[in-house]
Amino acid sequence: MLHNRLPTRKNLAYRKAFGIGAEPPCPFCSHHSESKLHLFMHCSYSWSVWCKILLWLGMSMVMPGDMLSLMYCFTCGMGRDKGKKGLMLVWHTVMWSIWLARNELIFSNKRYTIDDLVEGIQIKKVLGMVVEEKRRPPESPL
Repeated sequence: MLHNRLPTRKNLAYRKAFGIGAEPPCPFCSHHSESKLHLFMHCSYSWSVWCKILLWLGMSMVMPGDMLSLMYCFTCGMGRDKGKKGLMLVWHTVMWSIWLARNELIFSNKRYTIDDLVEGIQIKKVLGMVVEEKRRPPESPL
């Protein structure tokens, strides 16, 4: 994703996958070309997802200008040491969920509301925490 190899519509158009001069717009907003920056950060749909997730986490931030900076915000720039794994899980879950919602819309014509997507992210985050907790060895009673 950070190496610009994701098959977004903009990348596919660059590779002439749609023919010369054709570039379908973003499936979420239909207003801009679908670059990775637009799809995951600048599209009004994705932006709303990020805003709701940050509100849920009790956090706020200014949306950075690139993907690496956004990842940095969730891995190094926010929270305490204990919460960094959880924030990284949130970042991965949001990115993956936006990508899956995009594919569902393109290939199955299924549109998720922002609230549905956010709820799914919240559930995946909680499930991820449960799995992580189960992997942890039990604490010594001493």
